[in-house]
Amino acid sequence: DRKFGAPTVASAGGVLALGEGDLSPSPIDVYSVNGEEATSRGTFSVPSLKELALSPDGGLLVVASGAPYTHLGYDTSTLTEVSPPASLTFPPCSRSRYLVRAR
Repeated sequence: DRKFGAPTVASAGGVLALGEGDLSPSPIDVYSVNGEEATSRGTFSVPSLKELALSPDGGLLVVASGAPYTHLGYDTSTLTEVSPPASLTFPPCSRSRYLVRAR
């Protein structure tokens, strides 16, 4: 796969997610990690990736998207879209990057 810059990375609970930011669509690769071995769980795309976050157990991947300005949740076992917890917000920060924060 051709990559255009440093990936956006999130890791937790034996799961690694790598995203290609600011492309539309933006590909996201998800891996299971066990020690030094990583096994692909698959790839999917979202519109204009800005940031990634994983739940502590690695079961939920939350993606902040720049267009439309929203956050999307994905089950990391099936890579299907799910509703992220209502406690997540999507505030802009000073450098026009968008971060997902738990409150």
